[in-house]
Amino acid sequence: MADLGVKVTEDGKYYFISYNTGDAELVSSYLKKMAGYDLPVWYDYGIPQGDLWQTVIAEKIYNCESVIMFLSSKLFKKENSFVKKEWSIAKGRPKKVYIVILDQIDESSIPPQYAFWWSDIKDTQSIQAGELEVETCVDKILDAVGFEKQNNHQEKKNYSSDSDYLIEEGMLKAYKGKASVAVIPHGVISIGDRAFDGCCFVTRIDIPDTVTSIGDTAFFECTSLTSINIPDSVTSLGGMAFYKCSALKSIAISKSLTSIEKYTFQGCSSCKRIVIPDGVKSLGACAFYGCSSLSAVVIPKSVTSIDYWAFIHCNSLCDVFYTGSKDDWNRIDIGLDNKCLTNARIHYDYGENKNENQDIFVIESDILKEYNGNASVVEIPYGITSIGVGAFSVSHSLKRIVIPYGVTSIGGGAFSGCLSLRNIIIPSSVKSIGDEAFSGCDLLNDIYYTGSESDWSQIEIGVFNFCLTEATIHYNYIP
Repeated sequence: MADLGVKVTEDGKYYFISYNTGDAELVSSYLKKMAGYDLPVWYDYGIPQGDLWQTVIAEKIYNCESVIMFLSSKLFKKENSFVKKEWSIAKGRPKKVYIVILDQIDESSIPPQYAFWWSDIKDTQSIQAGELEVETCVDKILDAVGFEKQNNHQEKKNYSSDSDYLIEEGMLKAYKGKASVAVIPHGVISIGDRAFDGCCFVTRIDIPDTVTSIGDTAFFECTSLTSINIPDSVTSLGGMAFYKCSALKSIAISKSLTSIEKYTFQGCSSCKRIVIPDGVKSLGACAFYGCSSLSAVVIPKSVTSIDYWAFIHCNSLCDVFYTGSKDDWNRIDIGLDNKCLTNARIHYDYGENKNENQDIFVIESDILKEYNGNASVVEIPYGITSIGVGAFSVSHSLKRIVIPYGVTSIGGGAFSGCLSLRNIIIPSSVKSIGDEAFSGCDLLNDIYYTGSESDWSQIEIGVFNFCLTEATIHYNYIP
């Protein structure tokens, strides 16, 4: 299910958050405000897919302090919703349920399957969030559940505020805060040298698209930083910018860069895969030195030089996906001690005319286990027979997917949380679709199916796939 952007409390006292996945972004804004007051919450992010899902939900409701349930008109447009079941479980314990109404709900449009439930909800005191500012609504929620804030104006602990930054003439010169999530203010043009140097407590940094340059050693030894998205507005990335960010697993590099400077990602020992965008011409000395977990890298044809030691001590590197030909590869000026790179398997002409050159597939025994790209349109390679559990989960950039003939099964949660997914081609060879394979794909409108309506009815479709079954099915589609 969706990542609502706040830490889940696994032990001790917590409040169970019940919500419709279509409201995830809005609910996230409320939870982030609550997190600033240390309200312990639990929601269904990261639950193992499959039969255990409902058991875990019930167990968490049984053990929670109370339930905070967010409702909107979107929920009543679904054929069924587990939110309704969560209400029943809570009332059966019994657990107190606090209702937060996110928008105007037209009673006359509520379908029959929700009628009795809605009559119960109407009799429950609720907070009309649509009429309130987020901060005011959060105050009412905290008051309702009896959670006492030490100070109504206390600084938010998990998320930074604008006052945490030293900014001069558009340059962020230093981060002075203690929040673990650093949200750089919109309007900042450049991030200066050593701006976050040694901020070992920072786990996430949000960079706005107003930033055009990042200085040398900007994030030097941010050892708890787990992911970074460098927006395409950034045209200059300094050397040693992410030096020894040892927890960094996910790196999205700006498509506007023309070079990766020396030592930029040295010591990022948790990063497994990286996509170097088209347009980058050179990789500096020691650029990926000591990225010991790096197993795959995409290198564009635009690269003409790779300096010495760029990939030294990258001992896990197995696959290099190169968008040019073998002759193009042989023309690259590769410096000394890059054997980890040159000894890997080189896949030439990678991504030509498909998948926007940005995808990496992990395939084992004809099963697509994992997708680690950021393309909006993806064509799954021929020869795949099965799409594994969670293979594309939370691929937020994915808008269209083409599944080739020969695929017979789509695993549980395979596309769960693909918030931008709008259409998909499914071949008639598919015989089963697992539980929650398309949960949280609220923009999914069109399914192009190569078989007949009768063929479609024979597919074994698991539970909680409403986003799939409620979409428009185009039968007998010819790719």
